[in-house]
Parts: sequence; C-alpha cells; structure tokens
Amino acid sequence: MAGNMFFDSSKGDVNTMNITGAFKSLSTSDGLTVGVNASVGGNLSVSGTLTVGGVAQAGPAHAYNAITTAVGSNNINLTGANITGGWLLVAADVQTVISAGCTLTLPSVAATVTAMEAAGFTPIAGMTYELDVYNDQSGSYNFTLTADTGATWTLAGTAQTIAKGTMRRYLVTLTSLTAGTMQSLGEFTVAAAP
Repeated sequence: MAGNMFFDSSKGDVNTMNITGAFKSLSTSDGLTVGVNASVGGNLSVSGTLTVGGVAQAGPAHAYNAITTAVGSNNINLTGANITGGWLLVAADVQTVISAGCTLTLPSVAATVTAMEAAGFTPIAGMTYELDVYNDQSGSYNFTLTADTGATWTLAGTAQTIAKGTMRRYLVTLTSLTAGTMQSLGEFTVAAAP
C-alpha cells in the first residue's frame, strides 16, 4: 500500500481496520484507542491514548539514549533508562571511548521495569519493543552484550557482538515483570548513529 490512509471516526464507528501490505504510519488525534496486530515499519503516532494489551500507554513511541558511561574493568553497566523510554523503538547509542573490547552488561528486568514506569509506561507481561544498540565509540573495538548478574534476561539469537560502526537490533519481550528475553534480529552496518 502506498501513500497515507486516513479515517475520521466522527463519520461512523470504526471498530476494525484490516490492512494488507505495508504502511508507514497510523495516526489518530481524537483519543481513539488503536489496536494494531501487525508490525509497524514506520511511525505510529497517537496524540491521545494508545492501549497496548488492554493497558493505556503514555510516553513517546521512540527514544534516543546517548550512553557515555565510564568503563570499569572493560565493562559498561547499562541502566534501565539506557534501554527504555519508547514503547515502540529505543535507540541506545554507546559513545563511551574504550581502548579494548568491552562488555555491555544489562540491568535487571526489575530495574528496567522501574525505568519504564518512571518514563510513563505501564509495563505488562508479554509486551515487546525493539532495541537498537549502536557501537558509536571513536575506537575500533567491539562491544558484547551480556545478561545481568542475576540472569533475569535471556539473550537469544546470533552472536551478541556489536562491531564498531554497526548496530544490533533486538526484540525485547517482558515475559514477566522480573524476567525477559532479548532476541537478536541481526547486526547492521550504519553510516552514523541516529
């Protein structure tokens, strides 16, 4: 499907919208609850209330987080705020200068849930979002994403290495409010971080 599709809920009751093909955005400006059972490949813009899994969400759809945390023993401890902030897509741009390969250690799922709540979200078991982790540091070294010390995250998919000048996309799923998975969807070369 090319172009934009608009509907006006004041012209009739819109209960179901069936969409086939790809679309770039779905917008509502009147507080209409939008249920999307599809992958949105562009922007989903709602200036009202968006209900996900029966729970109203506040906060932005997308978030960009520049990470400049100091390195300690070739490790950077990520915070919940580093990997959250958007209910659709979060870009974590790691800019910390390193002098050797370095691990990125995830926060616990509980700390991530707390950061989501602080950002205006209502986390629920089963919710998902995409996380892009960029290696945007000035050296030529790799990062490797690792689970937190309590292993509340399960890392799945291909290698968790993020080479200089690349980003790795993850599908983040909260299996509960204390456990989750990060499925690697692949590593991609980027000209520059967002």
